[in-house]
Amino acid sequence: MLVTHLLKLNFIGFFFCVCFFSCQKKDNSPPDVTINSPLNYSSYQLPTSITITGEISDNRALNELEISIIDDDLIPITSTIYLDVTGKSYSFNETIQVNNSLISSGVFYIRVKAIDVEENFSTSYVTINLSEIPRELSGIYTVTSSLVNTQLNKLDSSGIFELKKEITGKHQVSIANSMYQYLFVGTDNLGEAIETSFFTQLWEIPIIPSTYSFFQDVFLNDDGTQLNISNGDGLIRHYNKNGLQVGGIVAPFQEWFAHFIRTEDELFGDYYMVDTYANIFTRWLVLFSGNSGLEYNRTAIDGEIIKIGKVNGSLYYVLTQQANKFSLINYDITSHQLWVEIEVMNTFCYDAFKKNDYLYITTNNGLYRFNYSNYQMLHLIDNFPCYNIAYEDISGDLLISDAQQLHFFNEQLGMYKSYASSDSIENILIYYNK
Repeated sequence: MLVTHLLKLNFIGFFFCVCFFSCQKKDNSPPDVTINSPLNYSSYQLPTSITITGEISDNRALNELEISIIDDDLIPITSTIYLDVTGKSYSFNETIQVNNSLISSGVFYIRVKAIDVEENFSTSYVTINLSEIPRELSGIYTVTSSLVNTQLNKLDSSGIFELKKEITGKHQVSIANSMYQYLFVGTDNLGEAIETSFFTQLWEIPIIPSTYSFFQDVFLNDDGTQLNISNGDGLIRHYNKNGLQVGGIVAPFQEWFAHFIRTEDELFGDYYMVDTYANIFTRWLVLFSGNSGLEYNRTAIDGEIIKIGKVNGSLYYVLTQQANKFSLINYDITSHQLWVEIEVMNTFCYDAFKKNDYLYITTNNGLYRFNYSNYQMLHLIDNFPCYNIAYEDISGDLLISDAQQLHFFNEQLGMYKSYASSDSIENILIYYNK
């Protein structure tokens, strides 16, 4: 009887507990969030620090606080601040650094989110205006090379080339990526991305044994997000900002890639236009799909391709060298028609840059300018060897090398200043802060 009585008491106690706790209502009330500063529609010039103050409170207990700055797509543009909080109220005073050079001017939002112990949450927003970091020239670099080493040099304010880094191996390719803030140099020993504060290596691309020089050509996507490298083993490899390979295309059997360009156009599609060769005598201009990597069209071409570039729309230019003659060839990617526009005898071409309607071509006999508005060629600099060419778009100057000198040129002043290099200049890199 005693056992039965105790069981009854236990059952009654259990039933009472269940009823008592089930009668407790679940907390569905979200916390309160108040942002005191900054005020709505405050404006900031980047880079800047934004101090965010305010209070959060809850009827029972707070658990977490999140503070971020987001864009129209609700994506944070800086690191989000996460804070563990306790109690029923909490006052916050946090500062967020906004110094990303890739942020464009526009409207953004400070978001403060409070979460309580029951996982109820509430969010408050303040609208702010951000003005982007102005684009500025960060440096002019030359790449020089010997048989065993490659040098990265920066032109200082006194007109002296200062050695910033020496890289093992003979130079093959180089390019500046201002968007992701690195310089890439490929030699016959390795390829490496170099940051420009202390000139240390960010990441590297090892050499793979190949039939021809491993680094054939290098090209950045239009938006600068992807580094594309043509390699002597018959591949074009794509690398992201961290140096991870993210795809590529493969040459047909017993063929190899040299110079190339990628066109990403909503109207004309995504293609690679590639100088593809079977030997030094047999080569084609081949279009590959940028998505699938499959061959789309090929056209036989005479001579060695020196440079490929876009003119406008579906029209591209191809510079070739055949014996002592260089040719300017035009190619239409929609009709696949290819025609010779200009031929210059007893002249060797080395590089080219297109600015608006003008195509500037460097040769051993000087600088030529082809005008695509009237299809006329003009010899701007005569009897003066010009090799590499680059364009500094803030000043509007062309930078031209002649072996061991770097010249600044514009069409109003001509060559108006020159700087001597101690070694032969292999390439000119123009580098900006964004």
